[in-house]
Amino acid sequence: MPENIKNNSVPARRKKGRPTKFVPALRKRLVEIIAIGTPLRFACAACRISYAAFCEYRIAHPDFDSEIEAARAASIEKHLRSIITAAEGGDTASSRWYLERCFPAEFGRSRIELTGENGSPLAVGIGIYLPRKDGEEIKPLPAAAIENEN
Repeated sequence: MPENIKNNSVPARRKKGRPTKFVPALRKRLVEIIAIGTPLRFACAACRISYAAFCEYRIAHPDFDSEIEAARAASIEKHLRSIITAAEGGDTASSRWYLERCFPAEFGRSRIELTGENGSPLAVGIGIYLPRKDGEEIKPLPAAAIENEN
């Protein structure tokens, strides 16, 4: 007599849908790629998975998410050590890069932002001047007259 009939148990149901791509080998490969500094979207593309599926898997598996975060932190540390080592060796470009990125308020590149009055967006006006048929030029209206029309 079959086992499930003898024990009055319900047969186990199979999971529906496609099997997951997130097998241990893929998880390991993703962590390795991310650990060398590859952006997440490119790591997903290299492993032939969608970024959306990757994000959903991270949410569903906190242990995997912590592995990814640890890999990213290790990558940052490795690259930062490389920059600092180069800077200590006299590479001024590395020193400048480090200071600009880590302390942007003090060492970042200056930015000039243009705005209109009181921080509003800049107003742009376009004027087209066409000569009259009789050869005389049409005189533009003064700015005050244009503002009064609105």
